[in-house]
Amino acid sequence: MDKQRAKREIWSAEHIAIIVQYYLSHGPAYVGNLVGRSAYRVTNKANRLGLQIGQRGRPWSAEDEATLREKYPTEGSAVVAGILNRSIDCVLAKAKQLQVKCTRARHGQEWSDEHRDILRQHYPAGMPLGELAALVGGRQPSTVQQQASKLGLKRPGRPSREGVTLRPPQHWSAAENALLVKLWACSSIEELVAAFPTRTYQTIWAHGSKVLKLGKRTRSTVWSQADKDLLQQEYPTKGAAHVAELVGRSASTVTQMAVHLGVKRDRKARVKAESKPLAPLWSPEEDALLQQHYTAGMHVDDLVALLGRPKPATLHRLSVLKIKRLPKMKVVPTPKVPKEKKAKLRPVARVKVAPAPKPAPMPKVAPVAPAPKSGLAAHGSSWSPEQNEQLQTRFPITDTAELAAELGRTLYAVSRQATTLGLKKSEAFLEAQAVALAEQRLIKKKAKAQAEKKQKKEVVAPKKWWHYPMNSPEYKAGSAAVTAGKKPVTIIDENGRPATVWRNAA
Repeated sequence: MDKQRAKREIWSAEHIAIIVQYYLSHGPAYVGNLVGRSAYRVTNKANRLGLQIGQRGRPWSAEDEATLREKYPTEGSAVVAGILNRSIDCVLAKAKQLQVKCTRARHGQEWSDEHRDILRQHYPAGMPLGELAALVGGRQPSTVQQQASKLGLKRPGRPSREGVTLRPPQHWSAAENALLVKLWACSSIEELVAAFPTRTYQTIWAHGSKVLKLGKRTRSTVWSQADKDLLQQEYPTKGAAHVAELVGRSASTVTQMAVHLGVKRDRKARVKAESKPLAPLWSPEEDALLQQHYTAGMHVDDLVALLGRPKPATLHRLSVLKIKRLPKMKVVPTPKVPKEKKAKLRPVARVKVAPAPKPAPMPKVAPVAPAPKSGLAAHGSSWSPEQNEQLQTRFPITDTAELAAELGRTLYAVSRQATTLGLKKSEAFLEAQAVALAEQRLIKKKAKAQAEKKQKKEVVAPKKWWHYPMNSPEYKAGSAAVTAGKKPVTIIDENGRPATVWRNAA
């Protein structure tokens, strides 16, 4: 929304000069007619330029009230506001307070002979309607056009149609509609008539504004040759916004005219003008310094100070050259020699015994590197040609753990050396290993199944006594146990039938 509003608020240098010249003396309504804008927008622009009419809260004098009573009924609020250097709202409020009414008809004001003479003089000469409307009493431009039509006056600039054979009216084709849409906002009257030689300008205007709804054409939409030359010169490198400020139009209008003229943006030139200068290339001497000092352990900040280049550029160059620091050697700690405990002498009897001599101090033992565990080679030891040959022969057909035990190295070291030499397991070894693994899984599965079978025991829930037949010993024993200590009682159930129940004996 702010961007569109900024486009609408573009004021040309000519309009700003008119505001500065006439705003304080004639008021916003008069200036609005001259520049073709509303009084509200003229007032806003004048306030931004530091122009203000009158002072807020200035009291009305007797002369001001007399002027209001004299001019307001016939001239209206805009004229009185311009004379008294007050706002229109202030004039309307004071007129309401004094009960002064405007008797001038808004749309039906009579034309005097003097105004008609001004119209006959300036309308055919091509004076803009805004300026002409201000000269004839601040009327609307549409009112000026209506009066000029009544007087039979015509505007200049329309070419004569004499000698042109017109064809009967016919429908507009799709190609003609497309051409009219393209030329409507960017071409003058002469260019439109030349593009459609068998149609009148009235026909072209009616079809474009009423049928195609392309909007109204005003004199401000016509581009001069100087504006077109300026667009062709500045648009390719500086864009539409810059040209819009120069010619006093919106950026969208400038873009549309550029498309009409076939002018395109030169993006390479714009990028070249806006881009920053590139840094110098890296020399072989700088690459050699990087290789020498970075591998030796110099800090990156010291390299930046030495080479005089930014830190990101230095890190990027190290990454490009794939320069890395040398691996640090691990320091094997010296094993501690346990101290011998001194033997405590306990006297056998209470007999004075001469004190034992102090043992001589232990000689210092030179540090000895620890022996490799389980016959393994020392960490970081290089591979001999014999070991490499044995590895190349045995690795494809031998298990890696078994080969590591034979060579006296760790499983990781053997795997890494085999990868370095490009060795892989043979297909026969992989198949045999897969078969062995499948057999192991099958054996484990069978053993697990047997264990689960042994642990699983059939648990059969014991039958209750009433589950057995009535003549079986189990049923009789269970029934006797339940009825022990009870006596049978005959009752009548809810259905009216006799039934026997067992109840505790009294």
